[in-house]
Amino acid sequence: MAAPSKRDGTLGPAVCTIVAKNYLAYARTLMKSLRLRQASKRFTLRQFMFEDRSSYQRVGFLGWNLGLEKGGTLGLAIATVFIIVMYVTFTFSYTELACAIPKAGGGFDYATRALGKDWGFIAGMAQNIEFIFAPPAIAFAIGAYFNLFFPQLPVLSIAIFSYVIFTALNIYGVRAAATFELIITIFAVGELLLFSGITLPHFELKNLQHNAFPTGWAGAFAATPFAIWFFLAIEGVANVAEEAVNPQRTMLLGFGSAILTLVILCVLTFISSVGVAGWEAIVYKPNGDTSDSPLPLALSSSAASSSRRVCWATGAPVSTSRISWPSRVARCCAAKG
Repeated sequence: MAAPSKRDGTLGPAVCTIVAKNYLAYARTLMKSLRLRQASKRFTLRQFMFEDRSSYQRVGFLGWNLGLEKGGTLGLAIATVFIIVMYVTFTFSYTELACAIPKAGGGFDYATRALGKDWGFIAGMAQNIEFIFAPPAIAFAIGAYFNLFFPQLPVLSIAIFSYVIFTALNIYGVRAAATFELIITIFAVGELLLFSGITLPHFELKNLQHNAFPTGWAGAFAATPFAIWFFLAIEGVANVAEEAVNPQRTMLLGFGSAILTLVILCVLTFISSVGVAGWEAIVYKPNGDTSDSPLPLALSSSAASSSRRVCWATGAPVSTSRISWPSRVARCCAAKG
């Protein structure tokens, strides 16, 4: 590295340029070395596929049932059919972009390439708004589930503890976070299947037909935002494309298998929840308050109401990787000005 002149004691513009170039060369060498070290820590196909499916860790467990209050069973079902069509087509369109531009910025990079920096920035900030607010919502959902069975534990305390733990896990490393989420996703899908196995023997068609369309088509329209909860944030998995091994193959198989899994579990969870005791039973608590935790309410309304441990097992929606998504987008926005 060039040294400053002793005669003037200052760094002139030419010397500054040399210093900057040498520093950048050193930084590139260091980053290359780190990438080689981390090569074995990138997402495998199996991790990526479960990373994609992990959307269902929370959306199958909470939130969607409030759409029943707006449109009833049929109203939410109509909204869900339209959302399924939208997400299937959207997912494969997004997959094409993620395969062509496997960058951590996701929508930011796609919009920048197609529309320029200004629109790319807007797209990046829109992503950040979603991804920044999603982890606290998930943390509060975890707190609400634990508080349901352990009332002595405050929701806020559990939420903060969960957020800190998941943030620390992402700081520790992307591979550790992905492995943890893979394990949790396996449990989550298993819990949903267990829930369906417990409730489906108590399914009655009349429960689906009871007060099925109380507010008509206006209710179906109002229920649409809640139907989105079945698939919310699956698009964010494109932001881990840089860590994927062979993204052109991994992204396609990951997104494709994920959307298929989500559609199947969406239909299964919807029918098994509402079919136990009608939609009111999984929206309103015994005291009349609304609840965004339909699975415990469905179990408590069925003949399996004594399965309190199973009810707790079908709780706690965990999703760690969403915490890291805003930083990925912000880094890409900053890197490209």
